[in-house]
This record gives sequence, C-alpha cells and structure tokens, in this order.
Amino acid sequence: MDSLAFVLLLKFAAYFASKLRHFVPRKQLLDYYNINVKSIIQYDILVHGCFSYSQTMPLYNFQKKFLKFIHFRKRSEHSKD
Repeated sequence: MDSLAFVLLLKFAAYFASKLRHFVPRKQLLDYYNINVKSIIQYDILVHGCFSYSQTMPLYNFQKKFLKFIHFRKRSEHSKD
C-alpha cells in the first residue's frame, strides 16, 4: 500500500466521522478513532520506516484536526483534553 492509499483511507475515515458525529456518542467516535484512524497512522509509520519531523507533521495535524472534529471544537481552539 502506498502513501496515497493511506491518505485516502484517512480522508474516508474523516468523512465517515463527520456524518456520524451528530448521531453517535463521543465515546463511540473515540473508539472509532482508536480502532481505525490511529491504527492506520501507526501502520503507515511502521511500513515506511523512520520519518523525519517534516514528514510526520501532516499526520500530527490530521490527528489534531480529527480529534477537534469529534469534540466539536473550532479550528482556533486548543486540542488538549
């Protein structure tokens, strides 16, 4: 699987969560994140070996964006909690 496939999987996961977040409890969305999104990111890092800091920043930003999305936070708000 190449990097494009991982990006498409992550974008699909974000789209899926965007539709469900209004109807599904936050606990289940976090479980979805841990099972699907986090595992895809960890596998991508494992397969492609050691990444430089600049290569991991898009993954880190995607994680922050996804978690803000689940918690109904605005872009400008912090991602702690």
